Amino acid sequence: MFHGDGKGLKPFFNHGKIYEYFYNAFHLLWNGGMEKGVREVLGPETQDYELWITGLSLGGALATVTSSYIAHLDLFPPSRIKLITFGQPRVSDYDHSAWRESIFPYSFRVINGRDPIPHLPPKIGPFALFHDGTEIWYPAEMWKLSNYKMCAEADGDYCSNSVLLYNIMDHIFYFEIDVGEWGKLECK
Repeated sequence: MFHGDGKGLKPFFNHGKIYEYFYNAFHLLWNGGMEKGVREVLGPETQDYELWITGLSLGGALATVTSSYIAHLDLFPPSRIKLITFGQPRVSDYDHSAWRESIFPYSFRVINGRDPIPHLPPKIGPFALFHDGTEIWYPAEMWKLSNYKMCAEADGDYCSNSVLLYNIMDHIFYFEIDVGEWGKLECK
């Protein structure tokens, strides 16, 4: 997914660039019916509502791109969009991340311990990608009463970026739930 696929970055209007893999995956969904559904749901009667968008892993990346599109197309005010992702990979270049930081006041990325996925693709190289939003990092265990760290700098060299050894099991389990199995059980 992240290496050797010949993909680069795609422009996001005049707000930086998005990693092409996520850009293309988003457009498959958006053009496959999501845009129509979003436009039907987000009408004038929702002017007092909040729009919560969430996702895990690839779903977190797609949630981030979705919130960007909804805001850019003026379908819903970014000040009322609430984005929370879990184990999300990096999605965009620095310019797009900075744009998101400037318009989305409520954007949180939750990371479990040594989850490797939020550190991919790396923020170095020809397609350097960056996170935006506040990081909520659970450095040890992750359950309802666990201690966590809130890191306001989106992709600084502390919080989860201070981890040197990763563990894929920390991506599979969030809040003591095997998210793959949970999904198969229709999130019950």
